[in-house]
Amino acid sequence: MNRTQLHQTPSWKTVWTQQLQATSLTMRSPVTIALFATVVGTLLIVTTAWRVGEPIQFHPERTMFPSLIGLLLPLHFWRGGKQFGANLLWTLPINRIAHALAKVLAGWIWLTVILCLYFVWLALLTFVTGGEFIAQEIIYLPFDFPGIQQDSPSAVVEQIAFTAPTIFWVTPFTASSTVYLAATAMLLGFKNPLRWSAGLILIIVFLNLVSGAAQIDWLQTLFANIFAGPIGLDTLLTAGTEAVQYSTHLPNGDQVIAWRKLPDPAKWLQATGIWIVIASAGFTLALSRHRES
Repeated sequence: MNRTQLHQTPSWKTVWTQQLQATSLTMRSPVTIALFATVVGTLLIVTTAWRVGEPIQFHPERTMFPSLIGLLLPLHFWRGGKQFGANLLWTLPINRIAHALAKVLAGWIWLTVILCLYFVWLALLTFVTGGEFIAQEIIYLPFDFPGIQQDSPSAVVEQIAFTAPTIFWVTPFTASSTVYLAATAMLLGFKNPLRWSAGLILIIVFLNLVSGAAQIDWLQTLFANIFAGPIGLDTLLTAGTEAVQYSTHLPNGDQVIAWRKLPDPAKWLQATGIWIVIASAGFTLALSRHRES
């Protein structure tokens, strides 16, 4: 006669370990594709840098790649599953919130590993092409920028020497983690997250177009501050080094890329803290939808 055996509920550590193994199994194909793309991209970048004589400088904060990875990983890990209603993930002997946290943490571990490899790759590109890790560069700033002498012969921009603060090297980790948390919140908080995301994007685009056509100043200012303001998304994602750039001409007619202002480490810290709190609040609300009665 068969006997019913009762087993203890698995510990949270056991659940997390199993989730880490499960997420690792799903990464085989993406890792293979990424390795191929990295090899091809490295050859193209290095040969181009050697040919034009422009070395790669070490600026990990001046790219949206880490944030893109932070967006795509949750889509990869949670694809195909139903987060609401009957689902294998939710029927195991650990409550839903614990399962979700374990899977989110396992995915974040993968995100951190990818970013560490990205740093190594970028460092190798810098070394091979003869670039510098802490490089002083020439930045073009508007003529009325605070501190620029008004008797400068340039009527448009002035050159200054600028060295990016090394604290900005942390930006890929903080930015991608914030995006990862926000994307996970969308996937866990809504039954149709892609539809909600598409609807939100359409609403933002529509309001932006309306504010421009109708000259609604306060709405234009709001969007400008959210996306490119001192504590906006650009400051979170790139330490405020992308949205400030614009194309202009020197008095001799040469076209250059100028910066409206220099990035501010204090503003970067503020923006990072604010957006992490917002993403964490959204993630907490999303988890609350999976409480078991």
